[in-house]
Amino acid sequence: MTEIQNYNICQKAIDLKDTIEKNFLTLGLLLKDIRDNRRYSQEAFWCFCEEDMKFSESKASRLIKVIEVMLLGWKWEQERIIKIGGWDSAYLIASTAKSKDEGDKMYEKGETADGFLPPSEYRKIVVEHKHGVECKHTDTYMMKICRTCGFKQRIYEDNP
Repeated sequence: MTEIQNYNICQKAIDLKDTIEKNFLTLGLLLKDIRDNRRYSQEAFWCFCEEDMKFSESKASRLIKVIEVMLLGWKWEQERIIKIGGWDSAYLIASTAKSKDEGDKMYEKGETADGFLPPSEYRKIVVEHKHGVECKHTDTYMMKICRTCGFKQRIYEDNP
């Protein structure tokens, strides 16, 4: 394949990803409407999400939070939210920022000359902002989780 063909395929992938993100925001608007206006036939919203949508209520709630805070509350354009790199990164801002001004500042920290920081780097900035300190990840622990029953146990370095 030529360089131009490779570029075109990569560009198609980027465009499709942006379309998917825009559709997630549209889905968030619909889920908010369904929840707020009780448009589902089940007894509870979580039943609708999990049984009809095959979508966790937690994911639906996070998506609705992005809609309520950024799109409806702060009046951000969908393109601005998409630029962040995904609605899950947008949720970090929506759940962390206490005001539109703070959200704007957090957004600006992720902007680069080429667009926006990758989600993994941007998440670090948002988490550092939330806790007010740059974390060196020195206070950590491992978890041992039973695949059969889900029992969780912390594994400490001094206790093998």
